[in-house]
Amino acid sequence: MKSGFSLAVRWMVLILLLVSSRSLAAPIFRFHLVNEPSSLKAWEQKNSAGSYLLSQITGTLLNYQNQELQPNLADSCSFLSPTKLICHLKKDLTWSDGKKLVAGDFVRSFQTFLDPAKHAFKANILFPIKNAEKIYLGLLSKEQLQVKAKGDRALVLELEKPDSDFIYVLANPLLAPLPENELPSIEQIQKSGSSWVSSGSYIIQSWIPQQKISLQPNPKFWKKNDRPNLEILTISEDSVALGLYEKGGLSLLRRLPTLYIPKYKTRADYFEVPQFRFDYLGFSKKWRSNMNFRKALSASIPYDELQTLYQSKGTPGCPGILPSLYLSKNGHKKEQPEDFCYHFDLAKAKKFWGQAFSGAKAPGLALLYSAQGGDDHKRSMEFLQAQWLKNLGARIEVSPLENKLFVEKLKADPPDVFRKGIAPERPTCLSGLQYFETHHPENLIGFSNPEFDALLLKLEKAQSQLDKKKLCRRGLHLLLGEAWMIPTGPLHFSLLVSKEWQSWKLNELNQLDLSDLHFVAAPPPAQ
Repeated sequence: MKSGFSLAVRWMVLILLLVSSRSLAAPIFRFHLVNEPSSLKAWEQKNSAGSYLLSQITGTLLNYQNQELQPNLADSCSFLSPTKLICHLKKDLTWSDGKKLVAGDFVRSFQTFLDPAKHAFKANILFPIKNAEKIYLGLLSKEQLQVKAKGDRALVLELEKPDSDFIYVLANPLLAPLPENELPSIEQIQKSGSSWVSSGSYIIQSWIPQQKISLQPNPKFWKKNDRPNLEILTISEDSVALGLYEKGGLSLLRRLPTLYIPKYKTRADYFEVPQFRFDYLGFSKKWRSNMNFRKALSASIPYDELQTLYQSKGTPGCPGILPSLYLSKNGHKKEQPEDFCYHFDLAKAKKFWGQAFSGAKAPGLALLYSAQGGDDHKRSMEFLQAQWLKNLGARIEVSPLENKLFVEKLKADPPDVFRKGIAPERPTCLSGLQYFETHHPENLIGFSNPEFDALLLKLEKAQSQLDKKKLCRRGLHLLLGEAWMIPTGPLHFSLLVSKEWQSWKLNELNQLDLSDLHFVAAPPPAQ
């Protein structure tokens, strides 16, 4: 009764929002988040809820769109040498309060992000900078970080070693500049939205807890265009969000459940955005020495049925890394994506299963996944449970867990099988493969291969795209050749966006850019 009452109240609130909004003269662009951001401080960000808002109210040196880096607050960023970069900021940049925005504001941001007291969740993205990791560990002072301002407009970064990938980090919204004054808490922002000083294309106007965040264009932003106001609603259930979109209460539905894709995929407001992910089904370290166990589970999945269940373009069992990063278009031998894919082979699966336990009865197994994945993950995990029971006689208990507890469980005591999502920080092969380096904290499967580790070092230094593709292919062979994991395949986000809204941008790193957003009124119906 309680949950039903709560849902009814939420619907009433959303309908009231919808009705009141129709009386406004200017159109408002609305989208929703599943959870309200718990913080806007970059070092406290752990999920996309915060980053979707943060991307609108902060500016980055560069943007990443259409598979290339583009200028943002910086006119340009380039390598002076394999270990040194320089960025030149645009002229006359200001904060939303009118104060001058300078290179030193970025130095402050990088130093704060590495402050040992902040415990930044993703501090490692800056570790390629000289002295960064030692500062994070408290071994050096923040002033020893090799990020220096030269005047108001030049920013020089020195790396520990050659890393051709690092420039992509400069498009991460976590590394926006920091003002001199301390950032306000969310409670302070809710009392006075104007307390947040913005470097991005929007400023916070008001924040009603657990309901709505209202944003208005930042008139001081370097892009001088006619952006609309924004509203971000908190809606935890996809079905509720879909219903509100259909009533005109949302302009963008950022996650269409797979069950609805067949119904909507032919509509003009349906969009598919490929995502750079490396999600996988992993095995706990206790199965590290039992390759037959891993191969049995990987060969007993009918991947074509799983693809239908996901309604995905990409094939499950294939790596999520974009094929363009490892396929050679002009090489003597053209590699095919299938080279790295797992395939359903029941005879082999049963053979491997028998060898895995030498004829003894297999133990009961556990599969864990994050409840944050919603109904889609629940359905796919239950599908795998049924297939492994049907094809191998494997009895696997499937359980969801709240995301924070799920992450803690994986690090402390991983179950036999688990579904892990990986969203690399950079759109490169190295960024995806690095999670499986021997000593990487996210290497939950315990993969350890000296050749693989050495390959990652070569990939960091590689300059030509051809060399990078060759190394990427070899890395995938090493990682997938012995079924250390089962990749869930290339992923796409299925969106619904009202066709009157133009120039919204969502890239493959799940970064939403609304700095060029504008409204195009539909023509009146023909008489």
